[in-house]
Amino acid sequence: MLAAGLCGAGSNDERETLMKKGVEQHDAGSYKAAIETFQQILESNPRDASALYEISNSYLSLGDFKNCLDFAQRSLAIQGAAYTYSMVASCQDELGDAKGALETFEKAMQHYPGDVMLNFNYAVTLIRENRPEEAKPHLQTAIKADPRYGSPFYVYANVLEAQQNPVGAFYLWLRFLTLEPASQRSHEVAQDIYALVSPAREGDASSSTPVTLKAGSMAKRDEFPAELAMMRPFFHVSVKKDGGDKSAAPTPAATFVSSAKVLLGLFRKTINDNSSDLRSFEWQNSGVPLMELDRKKLTEPFLYYVAALANVEGAREWLKDHTTEFDGLKQYLTKRD
Repeated sequence: MLAAGLCGAGSNDERETLMKKGVEQHDAGSYKAAIETFQQILESNPRDASALYEISNSYLSLGDFKNCLDFAQRSLAIQGAAYTYSMVASCQDELGDAKGALETFEKAMQHYPGDVMLNFNYAVTLIRENRPEEAKPHLQTAIKADPRYGSPFYVYANVLEAQQNPVGAFYLWLRFLTLEPASQRSHEVAQDIYALVSPAREGDASSSTPVTLKAGSMAKRDEFPAELAMMRPFFHVSVKKDGGDKSAAPTPAATFVSSAKVLLGLFRKTINDNSSDLRSFEWQNSGVPLMELDRKKLTEPFLYYVAALANVEGAREWLKDHTTEFDGLKQYLTKRD
């Protein structure tokens, strides 16, 4: 939400009070009340670009895309900000005018090529139009501009999964969870990760456990990992059970964590032997940050946390029994650069 804009007639203090009140109403979900408050600002200055934008944003939240577009276009005509271009395009897209939305984004990119939200929203619209390859550079720009913003990682991972690149999706989903560890999307992503690492088949309690990472297309690709076929032997690995009671079957959470740790180690070894993968955007922006978990000895609690988000049996019990490790993980996940 915006807190400042172009001012005209009327007391600036009164305007700021109304703007603050309207933003609070919007954030509380009282969108109609917020619109009425912002309209009071327009009574003093009909060309207040920020008030026009905020009204557009509240109409967007109400699902009234026609009024959303009207007020966004009025704001844009006064002040051509990146966020206003993005609002206009989003309203056009919601109204079914994908062509108009893409044209608005293209015009905006000429003025604000590095803007985070503009690139992200442009990418989302391109994906909706079945143009994922064109969307990827914009997702990459958004990630580079704000590497702690989780949404571009989330969308990028889903694109890679749809393109049958399980390793790329695996890393980007894990990176997303380090940035957004406690949202509704986090639970969904954790379930996707758990589904990606296939549950082990039951066997003799004393033997190794076979696990599988669901393989996608083995075709050579121009992105990470470039030679997915080289990793195929690692899609079936044997994970030995941890120490302790050899007669007791491991919990599903323990099996998942052991499997994921082995797969991550094997992938990292192969990637280290491939210079193109080491330089790739995906590895530099997901694999390298995840290696910090290893250095801080937080990979195991992090994977148990992923399992807990996915409601995997045994995960919450492990976290409860390892409070020191879990507290260290929580401190890591809540830090901000």
